[in-house]
Amino acid sequence: MYGGNSQYLSSQSTGKLTLKNTPTKVQVSPITADRGDKVTIQATVTTQNGVKVTSGKVAFKINGKTIGYGTVANGVAKLSYTIPNWTYKTYTITAVYGGYNQYKSSEGTSTLKVVKKSDIPSGFEAYLKATKNCEVTNSKIKNLAAKFNSYTSTLTKAKAIFNQLNKITSYSGYYNTRYGAVGTLNRGYGNCVDMAHLLNAVARASGIPARYCHATCYFRSGLVTGHVWSELYVDGKWYKCDLTSNSNSFGSIVNWNSCGSITRYISLPF
Repeated sequence: MYGGNSQYLSSQSTGKLTLKNTPTKVQVSPITADRGDKVTIQATVTTQNGVKVTSGKVAFKINGKTIGYGTVANGVAKLSYTIPNWTYKTYTITAVYGGYNQYKSSEGTSTLKVVKKSDIPSGFEAYLKATKNCEVTNSKIKNLAAKFNSYTSTLTKAKAIFNQLNKITSYSGYYNTRYGAVGTLNRGYGNCVDMAHLLNAVARASGIPARYCHATCYFRSGLVTGHVWSELYVDGKWYKCDLTSNSNSFGSIVNWNSCGSITRYISLPF
């Protein structure tokens, strides 16, 4: 308000003052990946009391150089990034939250370890390639595979992939391929064939050789029928993996007891 004087009349006006008085904190997930891998860099932005921040932007930097920006939604900002042809070593990821309305700016750091993947034995390259219904290069498959890049051990990564897919899918009975890897991921269910497509696609996209197995199986329920499952190659050994039952685990199948002669495929013909 201006009070005026002998020459000027008094006047007043109103405005809005926003105080950025709510402290925030940023946490960044560590990443381990190889050159050429597509990864998702993720920053969690909350108040000091753990309440999710719902607005604003985060600048992502590697060794001080800005590589992109992500918008905060429900406390999380993400950035998809392909690892360049960098030296194999550890880099520093910095996520800088710029503040918004009542929220103060803040930043957090983590690490990006660029490591060389385990060498694939000669002749095994075919078990990493996309095949019919095993859509290794599909963006949804690649994005899902990128979530497992923080695992430095191939065995723990393979187990994590199996456990996650076993958690988010359920079995549905029908014959042969119906949906493929991507369709099965979208629906969250499939038969033994489509489940194998999904597991093999995510494994291959993660740099883990995978193949199909087909045989007549004798189930603990008494059912005798043709069945398909996966095998993943880790540290010099093929591990059997069957997503059709939550009772199964990586390297262990318990929903069927035995099987006849096994035919193995790189690409499943049915």
